[in-house]
Formats: sequence, structure tokens, C-alpha cells
Amino acid sequence: MFFSSGFIIGLLMLSFFLAGKRTSCSYLPNDRVIKNINTKKIIYAKLSDTITSLDSILIKKIISNGRVDFSKSKTKLDSCNYYHIENKIDGKKYMVLVNNCDDYVLVNKFRKLN
Repeated sequence: MFFSSGFIIGLLMLSFFLAGKRTSCSYLPNDRVIKNINTKKIIYAKLSDTITSLDSILIKKIISNGRVDFSKSKTKLDSCNYYHIENKIDGKKYMVLVNNCDDYVLVNKFRKLN
């Protein structure tokens, strides 16, 4: 009885303090990687001659909502980890290969899979 009432009061207080703040719980490896990538500047250096502004918007959407394929990624590198990210948008499956460095994210490859 006392435990449940204290628990409920604690949940109410926690929701009051966190209401309106941009907090999130990223416990899974995929969520942590995506959140880390989204906080950095994205550079399209290797794709600069072929990429359009619509492509850059699509790439950001793929990265923001995508799934990291850790079996195709290289996460134990010294300088920049290499991630294979896939996402399905409007019925089309896309793939983005990125290098996640300390200060920036470098997009190496972008293509439609099907």
C-alpha cells in the first residue's frame, strides 16, 4: 500500500519535472548510434558532384529513422566508425554508408536498394 502510493507520487513528480523538456531514453545500440550521428554535422564530400538538395533531405530522413546493420558495420575502428544504415521510405528501401567521426559524419555511399 505505502509502496504503490509512493511509486505513483514519484511518477507524477517525474512527469511534472520532465514535461516540456526534450529528453529521450536511448538504451538500445541502434538508438544510441542514430542519436549520436544526428547531433553532428553531415558532410557529403564524396557525393558532392552527384547529390542534390532533395537527396540530402532524403539522406537525413534515412539516417534519422533508419536501422543500423551492425553485421555490415565496423565499430572497432580507431578514428571514425563505419555504419551501414538502411531505411524504407515511401515503399522504397535505401542504404547509406557513413563514417561517424568525433566532430562530423561523412556520407560515403547512398543508393536505392530495390
